[in-house]
Amino acid sequence: MQNEKIHIERIRRLIERLQPLVHQHSADAHASFCYHDLPIPYTELESQNWRAIQCGEKWGELWGSAWFKVSVTIPSELAGKELALW
Repeated sequence: MQNEKIHIERIRRLIERLQPLVHQHSADAHASFCYHDLPIPYTELESQNWRAIQCGEKWGELWGSAWFKVSVTIPSELAGKELALW
């Protein structure tokens, strides 16, 4: 790779800039989903059969359609901060 040292240094600096933005907190999340073989319009979500789902659980078949609801309690020390759920 040309200029390998330059690329490695740029990656190192990017990691240094991003590190303070990453929160190492975790919280319990509860998720449910609805699934159908065909796309589910947003307007029809209330009438769907919602079921609980756990992390790693299979939710449908290839090319199926699903919507997910996730609820989580944010720890007070993170109030007002921009968060991501993953």
